[in-house]
Amino acid sequence: MKRAVAVLAAAFCVAAAAPAAASAATVPKDFYGVVSQGELAPYDAYLMQQAGVETLRFHFDWRNIQPQPGRCQAAAELGVCDWRIIDYGVGLMAAAGVRAFPFFLNVPWFVDEDSNAPPIHSKEDRLAWQGFLAAAVQRYGKGGEYWKRYFPSQFPGYRARPVTHWEVWNEPSDGSYWRPKPDAGEYARLLELSGRAIHREQPSADVVFAGLFGTPTEDNNGIKAFNFYRKAFARPGIGKYFDDVGVHPYGPTLKRVQTQMGWVLEEMKNAGFADRDIWITEIAWSSSEPPTILGVGPEGQARLLTQSFGLFKRMREEWNIAGLHWYAWQDLESQRLCEFCYEAGLVRFDRSQKPAYEAFKAIAAK
Repeated sequence: MKRAVAVLAAAFCVAAAAPAAASAATVPKDFYGVVSQGELAPYDAYLMQQAGVETLRFHFDWRNIQPQPGRCQAAAELGVCDWRIIDYGVGLMAAAGVRAFPFFLNVPWFVDEDSNAPPIHSKEDRLAWQGFLAAAVQRYGKGGEYWKRYFPSQFPGYRARPVTHWEVWNEPSDGSYWRPKPDAGEYARLLELSGRAIHREQPSADVVFAGLFGTPTEDNNGIKAFNFYRKAFARPGIGKYFDDVGVHPYGPTLKRVQTQMGWVLEEMKNAGFADRDIWITEIAWSSSEPPTILGVGPEGQARLLTQSFGLFKRMREEWNIAGLHWYAWQDLESQRLCEFCYEAGLVRFDRSQKPAYEAFKAIAAK
């Protein structure tokens, strides 16, 4: 594995010789990001660098990292937890000037046979979850073991970019990601457990409330975003355990996007969280054609990316927008996640660039 990493790192060093696109001076660092929905290679890192991508949101999957019960060791590359794939991805992105923005989702078999069941129903599950989060922060957070022990030899000469934000779960208001059915009170319990573990290891780390989209389907036991935020925010003392709020304001038009932003802003204000940062952890339109959900064609995708990012940039201070993540970086080879995900990427499955890639690049360079 070390030899493979070294070969890939060497390939990246050649690709990364061109200068990165300049970030917009009017927004904070790490503002423009994308979401990965598949494996990444050195050429992806090069293309991201050229487009001005600053953060990469990706799935930090407990199932794949810890295949057996036990205590994860943050310093060991391979033990109870196998960190090697995460090491490579986080390191490769750092070498390209892209900071990792992980979201924790799913549980391994020894917690529940359903990977979307939350690890909150027994003391053993809760401790295992907190132990895993603690090890992840110890490895990839500021001063983490990966940055001290492995990154300097895997990517010599490049600057470390420790993880600063940790998102807890993904769309827990939707029945696809929370079993047996969504429950805002249960999510608040998970957020509290997670915030305790992450802040204990690194008080300066930002814990991010999972991104929600506005109206998950009722036939999937979905809970509308404003109701979910309200109920979760109502848990006594919950404000101590998270720092930022994620939002997935999907909609066919900008007006619909603004409506969903109004929902979350109102609930945050009512709960006393109006000063918290908001991360748009997913937003997208697909380059597929109508009648696909959010399908607007290649030119429409580029146009709506430009318009939506312009909206968030203009409203950044009023809405406390800390950053944006376009869903997704790359197209999929087949339609296996959702109807629009297949062609939501800035680049196609073969990594040829779409008009939306050029639109993202133009915005990030301003």
